[in-house]
Amino acid sequence: MASAPIFVANWKSYLSNNSAKSWIDTYQKQLVEMALKNNISICPDATCLAYAVEKLSPAVRIGGQNCSAHQPGAHTGEISAQSLKEVGAQLCIIGHSETRKNNGDTAALIAQKALRLVEEAITPLICIGEDYQNDLLTILPALKKTTRPISSCFFAFEPESAIGTNTLLPEQLLKDAMIAIESIIKATLFDTKITLFYGGSVSSTTIQSLRKISEIDGFLLGRASLDFQELENIVICSQQC
Repeated sequence: MASAPIFVANWKSYLSNNSAKSWIDTYQKQLVEMALKNNISICPDATCLAYAVEKLSPAVRIGGQNCSAHQPGAHTGEISAQSLKEVGAQLCIIGHSETRKNNGDTAALIAQKALRLVEEAITPLICIGEDYQNDLLTILPALKKTTRPISSCFFAFEPESAIGTNTLLPEQLLKDAMIAIESIIKATLFDTKITLFYGGSVSSTTIQSLRKISEIDGFLLGRASLDFQELENIVICSQQC
């Protein structure tokens, strides 16, 4: 595990465009100061991406919450990787459990999204759940075949049973899963810098337990990241182990 963890805050659709801008205006100074000492990324609503980049970058990395699997074209309602790149996004979450459940994202579709991001030199943050073996068997070969250099790739293990429950998997079970995921990925993407995340009930009360698992390099935060005091507490508590 890295000496200091990476934090990616997924704001989901909790804040409207105006509310997100207000949050950024309120906590801009504090967040930038914290990000200068810690590796923090924010993934706001797509309508707020450009504003977040303007106010928080480069101290805070800004990312998207999803992207199209297609090249720019006749794809109504889609946000292309090219558009994300042009507004300043440096990473993008794909394959989140909610987009799988609500939008029907499959491993094959997620693989195509990852390729679109790689083409634009945006770091994919690929979410995988308990069925990670089958997901990776589809996603990794697609990434391996690309002719574009993949400088870095993030993978986030988010067990569905832990999302929004404030309950973690047993430590050994989680550690075994992270070891297995790392082994599968490195066997294919051995020339790529791989960063492993954990997502699911990450809070100031669970972060120290999670930090004991050396295979975890970073944390995907959800609603807790919208409470600035809680976000700050998570970062502080992560260093007290």
